[in-house]
Amino acid sequence: MAADIIDVWTQFISPTPPGANPAGENVFRNYGMLDTFHRGTDVAQMIDIMDRHGVRVALMAGDNEAVAKAQNRYPGRIFGQYHADPTHIMKAVGALDHYVRSCGFVCLRIEPFMWRKVPTDRVYYPLYAKAAELGVTFQTQVGHTGPLFPSETGRPLYIDEVALDFPELRIVCGHIGWPWTEEMIAVAWKHRNVW
Repeated sequence: MAADIIDVWTQFISPTPPGANPAGENVFRNYGMLDTFHRGTDVAQMIDIMDRHGVRVALMAGDNEAVAKAQNRYPGRIFGQYHADPTHIMKAVGALDHYVRSCGFVCLRIEPFMWRKVPTDRVYYPLYAKAAELGVTFQTQVGHTGPLFPSETGRPLYIDEVALDFPELRIVCGHIGWPWTEEMIAVAWKHRNVW
Protein backbone atom coordinates (compact mmCIF):
# COMPACT_ATOMS: atom_id res chain seq x y z
CA MET A 1 0.00 0.00 0.00
CA ALA A 2 1.36 3.41 -0.95
CA ALA A 3 1.88 6.01 1.75
CA ASP A 4 -0.33 9.09 1.77
CA ILE A 5 1.36 12.15 0.33
CA ILE A 6 1.22 15.52 2.08
CA ASP A 7 1.90 18.56 -0.10
CA VAL A 8 3.22 21.22 2.27
CA TRP A 9 3.54 24.00 -0.32
CA THR A 10 0.47 25.00 -2.30
CA GLN A 11 -0.80 28.45 -3.13
CA PHE A 12 -4.26 29.86 -3.50
CA ILE A 13 -3.66 32.03 -6.54
CA SER A 14 -6.05 34.92 -6.97
CA PRO A 15 -6.87 35.67 -10.63
CA THR A 16 -4.22 37.97 -12.09
CA PRO A 17 -4.82 39.68 -15.46
CA PRO A 18 -2.11 39.15 -18.09
CA GLY A 19 0.67 41.71 -17.73
CA ALA A 20 -0.40 42.82 -14.23
CA ASN A 21 2.42 40.94 -12.46
CA PRO A 22 5.33 40.07 -14.81
CA ALA A 23 7.50 38.85 -11.90
CA GLY A 24 4.89 36.28 -10.93
CA GLU A 25 4.08 35.39 -14.52
CA ASN A 26 7.71 34.37 -15.02
CA VAL A 27 7.58 31.48 -12.58
CA PHE A 28 4.17 30.22 -13.68
CA ARG A 29 5.28 30.39 -17.32
CA ASN A 30 8.32 28.29 -16.36
CA TYR A 31 6.04 25.78 -14.60
CA GLY A 32 3.74 25.61 -17.64
CA MET A 33 0.91 27.00 -15.48
CA LEU A 34 0.45 30.52 -16.81
CA ASP A 35 -3.28 29.87 -17.34
CA THR A 36 -3.65 29.04 -13.63
CA PHE A 37 -1.89 32.28 -12.71
CA HIS A 38 -4.33 34.27 -14.85
CA ARG A 39 -7.51 32.31 -13.97
CA GLY A 40 -6.69 31.70 -10.31
CA THR A 41 -6.87 28.52 -8.26
CA ASP A 42 -9.85 26.25 -8.80
CA VAL A 43 -9.84 24.38 -5.48
CA ALA A 44 -12.22 21.65 -6.66
CA GLN A 45 -9.93 20.98 -9.62
CA MET A 46 -6.95 20.97 -7.25
CA ILE A 47 -8.64 18.31 -5.08
CA ASP A 48 -9.29 16.19 -8.20
CA ILE A 49 -5.61 16.46 -9.18
CA MET A 50 -4.58 15.58 -5.62
CA ASP A 51 -6.80 12.48 -5.75
CA ARG A 52 -5.34 11.35 -9.07
CA HIS A 53 -1.80 11.59 -7.68
CA GLY A 54 -2.31 10.15 -4.20
CA VAL A 55 -2.00 13.47 -2.36
CA ARG A 56 -4.11 13.15 0.78
CA VAL A 57 -3.49 16.57 2.36
CA ALA A 58 -2.32 19.97 1.16
CA LEU A 59 -1.17 22.95 3.16
CA MET A 60 -2.27 26.14 1.42
CA ALA A 61 -1.27 29.80 1.66
CA GLY A 62 -2.32 32.85 -0.31
CA ASP A 63 -5.28 35.14 0.19
CA ASN A 64 -6.06 34.21 3.80
CA GLU A 65 -9.84 34.55 3.51
CA ALA A 66 -9.90 32.42 0.35
CA VAL A 67 -7.69 29.82 2.04
CA ALA A 68 -10.03 29.73 5.07
CA LYS A 69 -12.98 29.09 2.73
CA ALA A 70 -11.07 26.31 0.94
CA GLN A 71 -10.18 24.73 4.28
CA ASN A 72 -13.83 24.86 5.38
CA ARG A 73 -15.03 23.41 2.09
CA TYR A 74 -12.48 20.56 2.19
CA PRO A 75 -11.88 19.77 5.88
CA GLY A 76 -9.07 17.31 6.44
CA ARG A 77 -7.79 17.85 2.90
CA ILE A 78 -6.79 21.53 2.91
CA PHE A 79 -5.03 23.07 5.92
CA GLY A 80 -4.48 26.81 5.99
CA GLN A 81 -1.18 28.60 6.36
CA TYR A 82 -1.36 32.24 7.40
CA HIS A 83 0.36 34.21 4.62
CA ALA A 84 1.94 37.12 6.46
CA ASP A 85 2.30 40.70 5.24
CA PRO A 86 4.90 42.18 7.60
CA THR A 87 4.45 45.77 6.41
CA HIS A 88 1.95 46.34 9.25
CA ILE A 89 3.50 44.06 11.82
CA MET A 90 1.05 44.33 14.72
CA LYS A 91 -1.89 43.83 12.35
CA ALA A 92 -0.11 40.76 10.97
CA VAL A 93 0.53 39.38 14.47
CA GLY A 94 -3.14 39.85 15.36
CA ALA A 95 -4.26 38.24 12.11
CA LEU A 96 -1.95 35.25 12.69
CA ASP A 97 -3.56 34.77 16.09
CA HIS A 98 -7.06 35.05 14.54
CA TYR A 99 -6.44 32.61 11.68
CA VAL A 100 -4.87 30.03 13.98
CA ARG A 101 -7.35 30.26 16.87
CA SER A 102 -10.56 31.01 14.94
CA CYS A 103 -9.98 29.37 11.57
CA GLY A 104 -7.73 26.44 12.49
CA PHE A 105 -4.70 27.44 10.40
CA VAL A 106 -1.69 25.28 11.19
CA CYS A 107 1.24 27.33 9.97
CA LEU A 108 2.79 30.75 9.42
CA ARG A 109 4.11 31.19 5.86
CA ILE A 110 6.54 33.98 4.97
CA GLU A 111 8.17 34.31 1.57
CA PRO A 112 10.96 36.81 2.31
CA PHE A 113 11.67 37.68 -1.31
CA MET A 114 8.25 39.34 -1.54
CA TRP A 115 9.34 41.89 1.06
CA ARG A 116 13.02 42.05 0.00
CA LYS A 117 14.00 41.39 3.59
CA VAL A 118 16.10 38.42 4.71
CA PRO A 119 14.59 36.06 7.34
CA THR A 120 16.72 37.61 10.11
CA ASP A 121 15.20 41.06 9.56
CA ARG A 122 13.65 42.31 12.79
CA VAL A 123 10.30 42.92 11.09
CA TYR A 124 9.60 39.16 11.14
CA TYR A 125 10.54 38.48 14.76
CA PRO A 126 7.14 39.33 16.31
CA LEU A 127 5.56 36.84 13.89
CA TYR A 128 8.08 34.15 14.82
CA ALA A 129 7.40 34.78 18.50
CA LYS A 130 3.62 34.57 17.99
CA ALA A 131 3.95 31.36 15.94
CA ALA A 132 6.05 29.80 18.70
CA GLU A 133 3.52 30.93 21.32
CA LEU A 134 0.65 29.42 19.30
CA GLY A 135 2.58 26.21 18.66
CA VAL A 136 2.34 26.48 14.87
CA THR A 137 5.10 25.84 12.36
CA PHE A 138 6.88 28.60 10.47
CA GLN A 139 7.37 27.78 6.80
CA THR A 140 9.58 29.81 4.51
CA GLN A 141 11.07 29.79 1.05
CA VAL A 142 14.77 28.98 0.70
CA GLY A 143 16.86 28.94 -2.46
CA HIS A 144 16.61 31.04 -5.56
CA THR A 145 13.31 32.67 -6.42
CA GLY A 146 11.20 31.60 -9.37
CA PRO A 147 9.52 35.01 -9.59
CA LEU A 148 11.73 37.83 -10.80
CA PHE A 149 12.98 38.99 -7.39
CA PRO A 150 16.51 38.94 -5.95
CA SER A 151 17.36 35.51 -4.53
CA GLU A 152 19.57 36.61 -1.63
CA THR A 153 16.63 36.42 0.79
CA GLY A 154 16.52 32.65 0.17
CA ARG A 155 20.00 31.87 1.49
CA PRO A 156 19.52 28.99 3.96
CA LEU A 157 22.21 30.30 6.30
CA TYR A 158 19.81 33.04 7.46
CA ILE A 159 17.63 30.27 8.94
CA ASP A 160 20.56 29.28 11.18
CA GLU A 161 20.22 32.53 13.11
CA VAL A 162 16.41 32.34 13.27
CA ALA A 163 16.67 28.79 14.66
CA LEU A 164 19.16 29.97 17.30
CA ASP A 165 16.89 32.83 18.34
CA PHE A 166 13.74 30.65 18.38
CA PRO A 167 14.72 27.08 19.34
CA GLU A 168 11.10 26.24 20.19
CA LEU A 169 9.84 27.28 16.72
CA ARG A 170 9.39 24.50 14.16
CA ILE A 171 10.86 25.77 10.87
CA VAL A 172 10.10 24.13 7.53
CA CYS A 173 12.15 25.36 4.58
CA GLY A 174 10.56 24.90 1.17
CA HIS A 175 12.38 24.24 -2.10
CA ILE A 176 15.53 22.60 -0.58
CA GLY A 177 17.66 25.75 -0.85
CA TRP A 178 18.95 25.24 -4.40
CA PRO A 179 21.55 26.41 -5.44
CA TRP A 180 22.63 26.47 -1.77
CA THR A 181 21.44 22.93 -1.07
CA GLU A 182 24.52 21.93 0.97
CA GLU A 183 24.04 25.04 3.10
CA MET A 184 20.41 24.00 3.74
CA ILE A 185 21.47 20.45 4.65
CA ALA A 186 24.02 21.85 7.10
CA VAL A 187 21.46 24.11 8.79
CA ALA A 188 18.91 21.27 9.07
CA TRP A 189 21.60 18.92 10.44
CA LYS A 190 22.59 21.47 13.09
CA HIS A 191 19.08 22.33 14.36
CA ARG A 192 16.52 19.84 15.64
CA ASN A 193 13.76 22.36 14.86
CA VAL A 194 14.63 22.87 11.16
CA TRP A 195 13.35 20.70 8.34
